[in-house]
Amino acid sequence: MITDTTAQTAQLASGVPYLVIYGLDDASNHPAGTFAVLDFSSGSATVSYVDTAVDMSRPTLSTAGGPQQLTVSAAFATPIDPACCPVRRYTQVIGSIANDHTAPRDIGVIEDDRPWLGAWYATASDHPEGPAIVVGTADNSPASSVLRVGDELVGVADTTLPNGDTYQPAVVDQVAVHRPSDHVTLQVRRHGQPMTFAVTLASRDIPAHSSATPPMAGLLGVRAQEAPAGSPSGALVGQVESGGAGARAGLMTGDVIIAAGPVAVTSLVDLQTALMGQAGRSVALRVVRTDGSLVTLSATPQAVRGGDSTGGLVAAEM
Repeated sequence: MITDTTAQTAQLASGVPYLVIYGLDDASNHPAGTFAVLDFSSGSATVSYVDTAVDMSRPTLSTAGGPQQLTVSAAFATPIDPACCPVRRYTQVIGSIANDHTAPRDIGVIEDDRPWLGAWYATASDHPEGPAIVVGTADNSPASSVLRVGDELVGVADTTLPNGDTYQPAVVDQVAVHRPSDHVTLQVRRHGQPMTFAVTLASRDIPAHSSATPPMAGLLGVRAQEAPAGSPSGALVGQVESGGAGARAGLMTGDVIIAAGPVAVTSLVDLQTALMGQAGRSVALRVVRTDGSLVTLSATPQAVRGGDSTGGLVAAEM
């Protein structure tokens, strides 16, 4: 049921009439607010901006001179948070996103107090409580100069959570409780070795965030499993799909993949992680053959097709 509806005029850009409409849908246990900005500069209504979020507040309009701005807040739930328990609230400022304020102007987010690390992480779908494994970083992001594919994000130093470390991997919420421009120390495990990296978190309103594209899973066209005890640690190749990327590279049943690119493969999840974002790119595979010989093969993973399995990884951004 839609309740708490409001409508107000606004001058978000000089000489342009806008109407801001807001409504709260409280039909569920987690009410969602929606607001839209309508532009009437052409003589008819055009939607310039619209957003919906859980527990969104009614937008407030600035009263200072010059073009006005809208401020809204809403529940900030990360991918690990249940709907009942967002990590905190976040605030956005909406206004003209052009450098000047002559009509007509685009309307968008000009401030967002949610932090952005610029890392995509994955967890195994059957073990979501497992570590946050880095599967890619965005260009020009805080993560791009310090994190590598295959790193395990363990935590953020000196950061406590309002709900405790109940939801896993806790590092996701440990990043989220911070604000843009905060200086934080990332606790990382790389090839089994603990490391720390100091980074300055960015904001989600910067161009690098809006232009970032998530890594796409790359597939070898093989069925693999954890190598059994007594074998080299890695991903044991079972069935090899005829004509697939693995077959073209020369993979054979019984091979054990021990490295993919720069990522050491000691488990099936390591292999799946290493192939994220590698579709269409050449990847060097280090392989132990059934006779014990070590070879390096060049494979070009294929992009995920409809119906393909992504290997059980669930990826998200922080």
